[in-house]
Amino acid sequence: MLMVSDDAELKFLEADEKYKLREFLERRRYRVSDSPLTYRQINNLASMGLLRDAQAEDGKWHKFSFVELVFLKIVLELRGLGFENEQLKGLHRAFLERCKPITTTKDGQMDTPAGYAFMAIGYAMLQMQMVLTVAADGEVAFYSTTYFINFASKNTSFAYINVNNIVNDLLKQLGHNTTIPYKTFIDLYADVLVGKDKLTDKERKLIELVRSGDYTSVRVHKKDDKTWVVHGKKEADGKGVGALELLKAIEKRDYQDITIQTRGGKVSHFSVEDVMKM
Repeated sequence: MLMVSDDAELKFLEADEKYKLREFLERRRYRVSDSPLTYRQINNLASMGLLRDAQAEDGKWHKFSFVELVFLKIVLELRGLGFENEQLKGLHRAFLERCKPITTTKDGQMDTPAGYAFMAIGYAMLQMQMVLTVAADGEVAFYSTTYFINFASKNTSFAYINVNNIVNDLLKQLGHNTTIPYKTFIDLYADVLVGKDKLTDKERKLIELVRSGDYTSVRVHKKDDKTWVVHGKKEADGKGVGALELLKAIEKRDYQDITIQTRGGKVSHFSVEDVMKM
């Protein structure tokens, strides 16, 4: 099930016509190494009928589409929540079966449509928040923000997957230096309660900085009404970080404080504090 407005559908169709969005999502160009799963895990999914055979022939592996990589990342999330293979069949149908028209089953019920998940991913790329819910029986549904508030939030229990975060994480993993923004439920409520016209430009920029998730802490020093100095700090475990990566981090900003801790000649922890004027 995919619940979005007619306006959203029109926006998707326009983007597909202009940018070939569906072709980008479904063209197979990625390797197994681009996926979050191991070769063994992918072969296991294929053996259970949840993924096409990963190998075209002995020693040669099929390539994956963006949609398939999103599917695999969501499978990994659901595995962490204890979902079994049987509970993933609905997810497989929504993501990987070819689109089929809705039909009526023998008992008179409407058959669940297949292969529509690419549209949900497309909406996320068009800056709409998309939520995927997966019930214990494996039933899946995609909702835009308004539909989730009005319908899905009334259900008793389900697994909640933020499709936008999955897409952004995957884009970063694939080397795309971009994050697709979107408005969450809280953002929509804040617009109603606070009102955009009641915030100054500086206040809006500061809120956007906090919401971006780029920093673990944000500190503001008001020199006067006209000048704000903002310190955005991010920290990370140094495991796997090399000298070249740290040098790249240094080159990104003109004003920043960097602290590096080493153990046995290797980086164990580092923090970067960007200094920005507003």
